[in-house]
Amino acid sequence: MDPQVLRRWIILGALTGLIAAVVTKNAQGVTNSLIFIVIALLIGQIGQGKK
Repeated sequence: MDPQVLRRWIILGALTGLIAAVVTKNAQGVTNSLIFIVIALLIGQIGQGKK
């Protein structure tokens, strides 16, 4: 699977989770979503490095 596509899906999922966590005031959910966004950005960097 293309790293860019994978990254896009992870970011979409993380943002959805982040919004849900903020709405429900779930601090752990917010933290997890931010971690996923960082992982997605790292995957993007690795994908660009292979080109």
